[in-house]
Amino acid sequence: MKKRIADKRQHIINRCANIFLEHGIRTPTAKIAKECGVSNGTLFNYFPTKQDLIDDVFCAIVEEYTEIFMKDFGEHPGTKASLFAIWKAYLLWAIENPEKHRAWNLLSMSNIVTTEKIYASAALFDPCCEMIAEASKAGELIDFPDTYITNLAAVQLLAAFKYATENALTGAELSSFIDDSFEVYWKGITP
Repeated sequence: MKKRIADKRQHIINRCANIFLEHGIRTPTAKIAKECGVSNGTLFNYFPTKQDLIDDVFCAIVEEYTEIFMKDFGEHPGTKASLFAIWKAYLLWAIENPEKHRAWNLLSMSNIVTTEKIYASAALFDPCCEMIAEASKAGELIDFPDTYITNLAAVQLLAAFKYATENALTGAELSSFIDDSFEVYWKGITP
């Protein structure tokens, strides 16, 4: 029974990412329920408020990609290798999941996700931020706040995603582009 509930909840979350892209974040809950194949009452059994639904969609996407690109964090020697592993894993995830990536971007820029959920999601990146702060103190990276360096990565990753998808890069061409785009980022954060 619990698995069925979790599966239905996950189905709603997954479907909502596309609904928000197709119809906007302000889509009425009745339309969301219909598009998810559930009643409005069932939707509210899983998500007491629309805000809960929005927050959970955002968090689910962040948790998914964080799990993928942070799983090998620290397995690579040195700051550059660790950051490159995250860079590559994130871009590959985004290219394989363009709707989820676009939904995350829409939600993160909307100012609708609660501050509590934004901070909770950001905490998933704490190990990366700590590594960046230590590398900055050691002189390996520029002397800027770790939040600036990670936000710079986010913006450049968005540009890299857009370029790779608009140009339908695959195989060796994509691999080379991932390497080159990371080098542009790396040169911007090293002294």
